[in-house]
Amino acid sequence: AGPAITFASQDLTTATITGITGDINASSQANLETLTISAEIKNGTVAAPTSGTITVDGNGDLVTLTLTGAKAANVIVNANLDLEALTLDHTTTLAGTDTGGNIDVTGNTNLTTLTIKADTVDDLNISGNTQLATIAAASLKLTPPLQDSFKALCIGI
Repeated sequence: AGPAITFASQDLTTATITGITGDINASSQANLETLTISAEIKNGTVAAPTSGTITVDGNGDLVTLTLTGAKAANVIVNANLDLEALTLDHTTTLAGTDTGGNIDVTGNTNLTTLTIKADTVDDLNISGNTQLATIAAASLKLTPPLQDSFKALCIGI
């Protein structure tokens, strides 16, 4: 497992995270404008791994968030009021009894474009993104039997 990363600097404007980390929490950053995550999220121990989470929440100046080549079970993107473009191009990594990952994209009121290229998702919530005009999810992969019935699916723009 890697170390958990929690953003603590209010002066940070651009960040790129790579390597192996624990959970990533980028919340309430006053000046963060661009965030790119290519890290593999690993929690727990080799003998008892747990699924990892990327949380990006309440960053008032964040305009672009890109997950590319990242590995995580859960992705939460909430209330980033200036966020315009979001790309979730990641591999879902599961541990224990988890059967699928969660993606929550909620309350990003300036989000206009969402691209999802993730696999093994069984809980998808896209809501409260009032300017969302384009969702590209052709590469969203579900594993049987999840492709026939999501545990939860909420898309409300």
